[in-house]
Amino acid sequence: MTMQDGWQVFPMQPDLEIEISPAPEPAAPPVQQQVEALWATAVAQNPQLYNGRIFCADVIEADRIIGHWSDYRPAFAQMKDPNLYPTLKLRPLAVNGLFHAADGIVLGRRKRRSLYLGAWRQSVPSGSVEARAGDEASIDLHAQILVEIEEELGLTADLVKPQRCLLACEHELTHIVDIGIELHCSLPFSEIEHIWRERGNDEYEVLERMDDIERILNAPDVVPTTKAMLKMVHA
Repeated sequence: MTMQDGWQVFPMQPDLEIEISPAPEPAAPPVQQQVEALWATAVAQNPQLYNGRIFCADVIEADRIIGHWSDYRPAFAQMKDPNLYPTLKLRPLAVNGLFHAADGIVLGRRKRRSLYLGAWRQSVPSGSVEARAGDEASIDLHAQILVEIEEELGLTADLVKPQRCLLACEHELTHIVDIGIELHCSLPFSEIEHIWRERGNDEYEVLERMDDIERILNAPDVVPTTKAMLKMVHA
């Protein structure tokens, strides 16, 4: 394990496996009440919030991650109030691509009002590992990231090739764990940007192409996961 700008970085084997274990016992009633209060306040402000099912890591090893399914609600509360972590101990899993276009690395600047990492730049795409179509029997990280890239950028699976899992990177406060996955696309950035504007969602304010690796590594507003993946690939 190493560190990148305060975040823990765990090198992963390319064929990383995910094992699903039973969920732990619910938190004590006072903690559950705090979670409900934070959630109710957030929903009142943003009625589109949805309490889906997300996967949380319990054990991180080089070749496997063991974890359990959880409602999004307690993970959201822990994001809003990191002091809940010693009790909830949730480490929500996310996928984050290192996206190689034909002519450079693609970064996106997150919207300033985003709940998580607002205004930061990151390699695309990024999103929680979710139970899709109610399936909690298995987790396919490549399938998860392809869904994210179609939602965020409008790029269909035939245009993007997921490669190896690179690393896991854990946020120092929220304990969200990004699984970095290398992605390749034969399209130039200009075409990717056009498709994003036509079909993508509003996750990012702007996309940009970067071919100066040192500039990315030295930028203060680039998410540590992106920097750690670049260091690994260009070591």
